[in-house]
Amino acid sequence: MVIKPRMPSLRVRKQKALLNRISPNHKMRSVIMADLPKWESGYRGEKDVDYYLDFIANEKFHILHDVRLLNNHAFQMDTLIICPNFILIMEVKNWSGTIYFDAQFDQVIRTDENGKVERFSNPLTQVHLQRVQLMKWLQNKNLSHIPIEIALIFSNPKAILKASDDMPLDSLKQIRHLDQIFQMTLELEEKYKKIRLNHVSLKKLSSLILQYDTPLFIDILKTFQINRSDIIKGVQCPGCLKFAMKRAHGKWICPHCSISSKTAHHQAIEDFFLLFNSQLNNKSCRDFLLLSSRGAATRILASMNLIPTGNFRGRKYRYSFIDRVP
Repeated sequence: MVIKPRMPSLRVRKQKALLNRISPNHKMRSVIMADLPKWESGYRGEKDVDYYLDFIANEKFHILHDVRLLNNHAFQMDTLIICPNFILIMEVKNWSGTIYFDAQFDQVIRTDENGKVERFSNPLTQVHLQRVQLMKWLQNKNLSHIPIEIALIFSNPKAILKASDDMPLDSLKQIRHLDQIFQMTLELEEKYKKIRLNHVSLKKLSSLILQYDTPLFIDILKTFQINRSDIIKGVQCPGCLKFAMKRAHGKWICPHCSISSKTAHHQAIEDFFLLFNSQLNNKSCRDFLLLSSRGAATRILASMNLIPTGNFRGRKYRYSFIDRVP
């Protein structure tokens, strides 16, 4: 049962919104574009894993994606699987080429299809640290009786996994291709036969983790040192993709190609929240959409699925979808 579904990467959405609203010749455009593929690749790899997780997505297995908890320090897990017998932390890597685990130096050497060699910190060590953090977090909640296992999943089917001869057997069992997920859960069920959580306790633990899940908010302007004044304002035409459409008679009209739309402002509102991580009021809505009419801004804000706070004159809005996106 999927308790917390995997959502589109907030980092990717933020960077795409940023690229769409800075000048084509902005000095940071090439940096943002060069950084984007690694985040897109990571999300694609995580999505590939979901197909194999469907085989265990029943009431006995509670699946939570992109969980970030606080325990003195924040720690984030790609996928957390909770069942009556054990908990499984999964870290997903969408790496290609030949992946060599060097136990002596606790490192990974990757050789890609072009022969390029790169050194990485051992991602298995990272998952071990996540396990320690989760153990401490559960101890603080008086739930230290549940065994925790880890798995490092490689989602690219073409990745070739190799390890040094001195790699511990237990570590080798924790490194898997994505098509081995189902088999791994069967092995763990065989290993942990004692029931630690009944049906009610299982639901309570999943709900508790959801309650304390703390998504990381990224200030994308600060990340790439972009000034707020560099952001292009206005509603983008869905046809010719130019800025900025004009509001007239309850719809948006493009001055460049004359296309009209009643909903073109939806993307602009989403861009505002993606870029600025802040609440939106009538004034900031008018400023960003290049609107002069307070009434038009009020109607636009009321028509969207936003969470309002405050009274009429001081009302502000939050974008509920972003609140739960990892």
